[in-house]
Amino acid sequence: MTAVTDDPAIAADFGVLGLPSIPDPSPAYRQAETLQAVADHYTRLAGDGAAASRRAALNQGPAADAADRHVDGPGGVLPQTSGLAGHFGLVAGLHNSAAQFVQHGKTRLAAYAAAAAALALAVPQVRAWVRARALRLYQQFRTILAKFGDLYRRLLARMAPGTARTGGGVPAVRAGAERTTALSARKGHAGHLQPPGPLERDLPLPRPADLRFERDDQGLIVAVNGRPVREFVGDLTLTRSSEYLARREAARDLAFSRAKAGPVYTLLMDRRTGKLYEGLNDMLRRVPDDLHPLLRERYDKFARWARRNGTFRHDEGWPPGDFPHWSEPGTHSEVTATSKALWDRTRNGETATTGTLREFHFDNRLLSEHYQGITARQRIPCCANCTNFLYDTPNSVGYFTRYPSAGQSPLTEFTPPWAA
Repeated sequence: MTAVTDDPAIAADFGVLGLPSIPDPSPAYRQAETLQAVADHYTRLAGDGAAASRRAALNQGPAADAADRHVDGPGGVLPQTSGLAGHFGLVAGLHNSAAQFVQHGKTRLAAYAAAAAALALAVPQVRAWVRARALRLYQQFRTILAKFGDLYRRLLARMAPGTARTGGGVPAVRAGAERTTALSARKGHAGHLQPPGPLERDLPLPRPADLRFERDDQGLIVAVNGRPVREFVGDLTLTRSSEYLARREAARDLAFSRAKAGPVYTLLMDRRTGKLYEGLNDMLRRVPDDLHPLLRERYDKFARWARRNGTFRHDEGWPPGDFPHWSEPGTHSEVTATSKALWDRTRNGETATTGTLREFHFDNRLLSEHYQGITARQRIPCCANCTNFLYDTPNSVGYFTRYPSAGQSPLTEFTPPWAA
């Protein structure tokens, strides 16, 4: 157990109350990074397997059928790998949530300890009463952490058979993740199309060939099946986000859980090609390696501006952050969906520009029960970080520019200071 803070005065306050100090969350953050690397490794394997399966589908004959069953059939390599990616990503999300809870608890308990210890020193007669109340609060904190531990044990029990089937267990997977990360770095973060979301496994998005489009003079889609793009995308976003919530409540697949799928669902249409893309807040704590270079460039400019103008105040009781929103920029659902669409354009030989972004349209829906005055299935605007990525991308939700955003009306137009 390490000190609750580097401030010796606060550490002494805990000593006065006779309480043990609170764990340092840094190791949990580091473990979450490792677990997320493992999940990313399996996700890349799943993406490679899906590509191989699509290529194999072009062939015919017994050998092709056998290969397809081995890769994509029940118990095959692809569903096993996809499942393990979801499991490891879920554990990484839980690790991250636990670390954030510890960090938040440290801040609150440190302040309480300082005030309570000061009272106990000033009025020695109440020291026993103060210590009893502080100890009760501390025990509540430890009880919640114990529940996190129970979740870890149950998840690891579920993951063990899968890692055994794929061979090698966690150490081998970690080594594979490290090799994959090193290879990505050598290739200069060479991008690849991120794998489909869990809902697409058995409820695919509509294909352009199945839709009827009306286009304007520039060739951009303005209506789908006789309905305006905004209306079509909005209704489909609502339908699919509702399906995510239904499967989450059924609790049959961890890929739909709060810790893995996260709190927001995005659906984006490329109004040039007619393709649709999904994105989820999958609780990443770092910028994805496969973020499209156009968005990566915006991240770099945004980060330089934030370093010059930070730090930024967030909720009361939380420490200041390096960006306007407390999350890691580039990890939210609308940025993920946009990155997928940009990679598709790039793979077809096109050079993606800011003009490309103006040919998209996206919608967001909340997958949590409530957040900043918004409830489940309602539209949720871009957070103050995502706004700096997608300020010129058409959408149905608008932009927030600060956090907390409760009480703030979303903007329909915004130009970041670094882009002016």
